[in-house]
Amino acid sequence: MFYFIKKINLPFKLTLIILAGFLAFSCSSEKKTDPEIKLSKFMLENKNKAGVISTKSGLQYKILREGDGEKPYETDKVTVHYKGTLTDGTPFDSSYDRKETSSFPLNRVIKGWTEGLQLMKVGSKFEFFVPYQLAYGDRARGEIITAQSDLIFIIELISIKKIKLSAFLKEKMKEKGVIIHPSKLAYKIIKEGTGRKPVKSDTVSVHYEGRLPNGTVFDSSYGKKPFDTLLTRVISGWTIGLQEMKEGAKYEFYIPSHLAYGEYGSGEDIAPNQDLIFTIELLKIKADFLEEMAKEKGVLKTSSGLLYKSLKKGTGNAPSATDTVEVHYEGSLPNGTVFDSSYKRRETIEFPLDGVIKGWTEGLQLMKEGGTMKFYIPSDLAYGARGVPQAGIAPNQPLIFKVELVKIIKEQTKPVKEPVKKGK
Repeated sequence: MFYFIKKINLPFKLTLIILAGFLAFSCSSEKKTDPEIKLSKFMLENKNKAGVISTKSGLQYKILREGDGEKPYETDKVTVHYKGTLTDGTPFDSSYDRKETSSFPLNRVIKGWTEGLQLMKVGSKFEFFVPYQLAYGDRARGEIITAQSDLIFIIELISIKKIKLSAFLKEKMKEKGVIIHPSKLAYKIIKEGTGRKPVKSDTVSVHYEGRLPNGTVFDSSYGKKPFDTLLTRVISGWTIGLQEMKEGAKYEFYIPSHLAYGEYGSGEDIAPNQDLIFTIELLKIKADFLEEMAKEKGVLKTSSGLLYKSLKKGTGNAPSATDTVEVHYEGSLPNGTVFDSSYKRRETIEFPLDGVIKGWTEGLQLMKEGGTMKFYIPSDLAYGARGVPQAGIAPNQPLIFKVELVKIIKEQTKPVKEPVKKGK
């Protein structure tokens, strides 16, 4: 299966609101609901103000002007005017100031925008109050947006650019038995399943064959072992389509290019803007990765949910949260894909222990110098709903790290000056 995380190069200043991830679709009727977020004092007070409407996710909005056009779907490209401020009124970005609108795919921005703009009709103007969990979470963005910043956006939805379908897809959609999803994914049920449907956070085991519209097979798992993957780690057509299937089902999907590899293509076989056909058998929805790892021999669990296994016991000191440490490490995804490794670079790395993801800060304090541990880190102790697209880390992705604690570099203790005694 082809994996991809594409880099976005946009000609405007939406770097402040981009990078929610390419693959974060939630299209199943049986999707899990996100846990209720804890609102800040500002958001708690704001939701009771006149005209403010709250959604289940915690997003709040006020309708300044109702439009009469269409509403966008999350795979649509939209054109907007907007202004972003902090809750104290400090502006940080504005298309009005630049005197030009901004256009972008709706599934490539922060969650608050993806959800909020789908509530709007073309011609509408809304004011959105976005809790930090639906914005940038625990990380700062630039000098103005600090960690855990709630944000306010005034947005005008100017237009929606609907996806233009190829002649191949238009013909397929006319065929008997073909079902059309709102995203413009089309599919035919070859065999219906009897198990449950997966949700986007699930890992699935499948057999598949990928073909071009001319019949050329470019990839297949048949004759090999089944392919296991997180639904957030594959092309959007798979993420959406597999959530329509039940265990035991076999579907044929006709995937428009915008839900496949888009304008980039993939390798020599898949050209830019290429529609694809996949026959997929959903063999099994696998148990939660962390639940499975917790059953492994030697794996221990902390109260935060961090899992760890000692590979080599150390004999030195254990670090504190304020120490700087020197380590060797390798980071991988549950499917085995290595996304970072100091071993490959052949050099250790030093960092303050309170300046890394929570799973590392907690986990390394369980180690002693000279020791090696394997950590299975839940997404909320790693990069959470943001993920790190440029590193191949999808939103809500648990991570695996093998870490060797080479040395503790203690914080330099500043000399304490004796107080000056006043003479009598």
